[in-house]
Amino acid sequence: MYIKMGENVLEFSEEFRLYMTSAIPNPHFRPEVCARVALLDFSATQTGLTEQLLAVAIAEELPDLDRQRQQLIVDTAVTKRLLKQSEDRILQVLFEAQGSVLEDAAAILALKDAKAVSDEVVVKEAAARTTRMRVEEGRKGYLDLAALAAALFFAVKDLAAVEHVYQSSLRVFIALFIRSIRQSRTQLPGGDPLSPPPPPSLPSTTSLPQTQSTTKRMAERVKSIQSHFTFSLIVDTSRGLFEKDKLLFFLTLALRIGKHREEISAAEIAFFLNGPASLPPPTLNANEKHFAAALATKTPIPDKQWISQKVWDEVHSLQSVHPVFCSLIQHICVHVYDWYDALYPSSHNGSRNGDHGDDSNGSRSNNSNSNSNSNSN
Repeated sequence: MYIKMGENVLEFSEEFRLYMTSAIPNPHFRPEVCARVALLDFSATQTGLTEQLLAVAIAEELPDLDRQRQQLIVDTAVTKRLLKQSEDRILQVLFEAQGSVLEDAAAILALKDAKAVSDEVVVKEAAARTTRMRVEEGRKGYLDLAALAAALFFAVKDLAAVEHVYQSSLRVFIALFIRSIRQSRTQLPGGDPLSPPPPPSLPSTTSLPQTQSTTKRMAERVKSIQSHFTFSLIVDTSRGLFEKDKLLFFLTLALRIGKHREEISAAEIAFFLNGPASLPPPTLNANEKHFAAALATKTPIPDKQWISQKVWDEVHSLQSVHPVFCSLIQHICVHVYDWYDALYPSSHNGSRNGDHGDDSNGSRSNNSNSNSNSNSN
């Protein structure tokens, strides 16, 4: 086979492989190029970064547990190698055996060795199972911390779409994560007044089971690290942002945190950014005919002078996004002038009250007019 490089035609082997790397975060290639090559994306994903940050947190907070985890990986590999060697030895003895296997001393010795290795593996596997459960229990306590930190990293990473100079480094992010873990252990007196407060002291847990006390302390510790790291990330990142981009960063951060805590859904975020166009069409079953009828007949606009049809349609859509807005339309219809006064406070004593019959203001103006007429007479 031949390949053309520049003006030269060169012969190459079918086993020849060419690997090329690019520092561009999201490169674009022509379709004919993509059809001939395999693209590998080594950028961090949410799941992969969570596992990486979880390993960092365990190494900092529970070093003994991390050493046990690493030793468990080594022991598992050694056990698999011993089993493989034992199986290969048995197969070799059976292949080389002459006559009956029961009369072959080498075969009998190999089987005894395999039995001893098997018994040793069973004992090690039982111990490894206990260690694995303890390791997983410890990792589970810090999983929420790692997941939140991963979400915050992608909030910082998204800033590069706003300005090219906002590109972030995963190495710097992990260094800040480790620093927050270490600094959140103690709150030094006379420190930064804006630093997050230390975790609250736990009550006496002598009457509590050891597992419950440990779990409670771990939960308080995780909250302390989350608070410290979030604050540190906001301070460090805000220093390098233009003033016009800080509000966008805070919004992105709040949405990421809310989504992580399941306080806001992806549908609500899409509605906030794109409006009713982001909502899927409602799917109703046979038991929801009354709801379908309610959707078909929309409440009329209470005041068309300042509420447009587009705004009213968006209010209807907002009412279907979250249960907290279920009575929004009814409240607007009942308190339409209160809503107007809240939106246009400068017109509080203006034409709206006069046009729609504010009795107290009207009687007050009528009394003043009658008094002025009597004085003139």
